[in-house]
Amino acid sequence: MIWGNSNNGSWRLGVDFIVTQETDTYIDIRAELWIWTKYATWERTNSLTVGTIDGSWSYSGSTYGFSVTTNRAWSENNRARIWDSTKRFDKNYDGFNVNINASLTGVNYPNTRFRESVSGSMWVGRKNIGVPDAPRNLHATWINDNTITLNWQNTNPYSQSNPYQTISVTVVDENNGNWYEIAAIGIDESYTWRNAEVDRSYIFAVRPVNRQHSGDVAYSNTVKTRPSATSQPVITSSVSETIGDPSTVNAKLIWGYPSNRNLVPSSYNVSWTGPTSGQTTSSTREATIIGLKSDSDYEFKVNAVSTGDGTPLTGPWSLPTKYKTSSVPKTAPAVSITGTLIHGLIEPRNTILSLSWTSVASATAYRVVGGESEMETSATSCDLAGLLPGKSYSIKVFPINDIGTGPSSSPVIFVAPDIPSMPVISSFYPTATGLRISISAALPNGSNIFRYEYMITAGEQIVTPWTRMLATSFDAPVSTGRVYRLHVRAVNSVGTGPEATMDSDQSGGYVWIMKNGSLVKKNIVTVAGIAPVRVYRDKNWTLTV
Repeated sequence: MIWGNSNNGSWRLGVDFIVTQETDTYIDIRAELWIWTKYATWERTNSLTVGTIDGSWSYSGSTYGFSVTTNRAWSENNRARIWDSTKRFDKNYDGFNVNINASLTGVNYPNTRFRESVSGSMWVGRKNIGVPDAPRNLHATWINDNTITLNWQNTNPYSQSNPYQTISVTVVDENNGNWYEIAAIGIDESYTWRNAEVDRSYIFAVRPVNRQHSGDVAYSNTVKTRPSATSQPVITSSVSETIGDPSTVNAKLIWGYPSNRNLVPSSYNVSWTGPTSGQTTSSTREATIIGLKSDSDYEFKVNAVSTGDGTPLTGPWSLPTKYKTSSVPKTAPAVSITGTLIHGLIEPRNTILSLSWTSVASATAYRVVGGESEMETSATSCDLAGLLPGKSYSIKVFPINDIGTGPSSSPVIFVAPDIPSMPVISSFYPTATGLRISISAALPNGSNIFRYEYMITAGEQIVTPWTRMLATSFDAPVSTGRVYRLHVRAVNSVGTGPEATMDSDQSGGYVWIMKNGSLVKKNIVTVAGIAPVRVYRDKNWTLTV
């Protein structure tokens, strides 16, 4: 808040600037005029005039109504806003002031009208400038042993929105991989570097910089300075073979170069002799030679070529490296099952099958095919998990190496165990003391059944919870006069099989049986209160008296 002078000693005007919204391109400012009285006073017909030096605001007319009532001298309560206006100003790249002048007459204090005025200003900051555009067509040229020139074209270097102020030039020595600045220059389009070293490979970068940002980077081509001499490579690894036709192999050769010479060869010559011979060129320190005969003797050697931007120089050949190529494995492994593990109580049910096999000469790994997914291992045993119950698997093992795949083993046929089938309820009928139960065995489905379980229900009530059966025929004590349902199931190591059910009525004179999928009430002849009835389950339910 900026307050004007109180020339009459009774009241003064103030101006305040409030930023209501601001972006990178514009700013919204609200100008507010306030009155501050020494003692209580009130609005009288007044006249407000607002004018500015730069034309930001202008107004002529009356103020908002106000009334200040505190009689304590220059009380904070004797302040009131009498006018406001909001304007939008477009930013520029230099910044500027917005200004306001205002005067007010017609305030009664007391019974006297005075004129007071106030002036104020606010600075609007610079508009943000953008990231300067990267130069174009940066090219580096080798001149001599220590001199490299750079040339490029600047892109909009004097743009108001993203101007250049300086240009940074950096270089990386590919021998050590470290970037560092070699110059900070004005808005030029060329630079000559005189600190290059022989036998080096360089890449340059040019980046424009302004007062807010470092710009995008332009990268040069790679420049190789001429070596002072060439040296002898050293083959550092044996030939490693990759997968190929069984009668041929592909050989990979890797070599080193003396580190104490600071040499950067531009390429390498690779030569080989044997049942086949030839020569190739590589820009890196490795090469793959295709189509060599398997199980054969070869000799390899390498030399270096250094050019820079000058006359090529060829160094001496390395010492020869001899190597005998390999072939795919020639025998098949013998496979056997060493164990099984059945997870039957956790869904989904699955079987883990353990296999082992004999090792095969020249095999570096083995591929196992025939489970739920193909797998490879360097060991001579493995576990196949997730085998599905009841599914038959034909499992083979193949020996493999970098050359290819050898002959497979004889197939191992394995059927994963399943839960047992539904047992058959042979009979379920009332006796003098309860219900007589008799069942026939379920199919084990590859895993021995280790128990049968039964449960008796009456409607929604569980009369006898799941109970292990000690025999396939026994009496279950229950109350008379109710309809009961028998549930029977078998359990093996894989899990619990489906339930067989049968309904009966112990009230005497009739039983409930299933016939063609529906409950049917049948009358029976009783002897001494015992119903001589058997209920059999086959394709359709039948009643035998």
